[in-house]
Amino acid sequence: MRRTLPTRLATLAIAAALLGACGGNGGEERFTKEELITHGDAICATFAQETSQIGSSITGEPSAENIDQYAQAFDQLKPLFDEMLTGLKAFNPPEADQATWDEIISGLEDERAALAELQSAAAAGDLEAFNAAGQKLNDLDVTTAKLATDYGFQQCGS
Repeated sequence: MRRTLPTRLATLAIAAALLGACGGNGGEERFTKEELITHGDAICATFAQETSQIGSSITGEPSAENIDQYAQAFDQLKPLFDEMLTGLKAFNPPEADQATWDEIISGLEDERAALAELQSAAAAGDLEAFNAAGQKLNDLDVTTAKLATDYGFQQCGS
């Protein structure tokens, strides 16, 4: 499902408001842990909402017959994932939590790379590479989600 222009503008406006209120890596202000969780979970909730319908038309497990459906879904998912990651990377965590935040962001960057592999394999119709990239993405997601949940996130990590 393609997002309409009004939906995209609303999403960008929300992200801009959140980022503007929070500062960013270029600013000197740091979030408290509670602020980081609140604002991060807001971005992750928006991502979940925007992606909830992607893939709803996929029929069954990945196969040679339907891999093109997966390719279309990942074409829609990747830019949304990139937007989410960009929004999260703009936050300054509490100084004491910087290493944990860096691990979470690094995990998400690794997921983005695996997502690109998955997208490429689907576009090429390479089911074996698609399944391998899918397993890699799943493994990375489990690790990153645990880090986020252990930190206190509810949306980022679910």
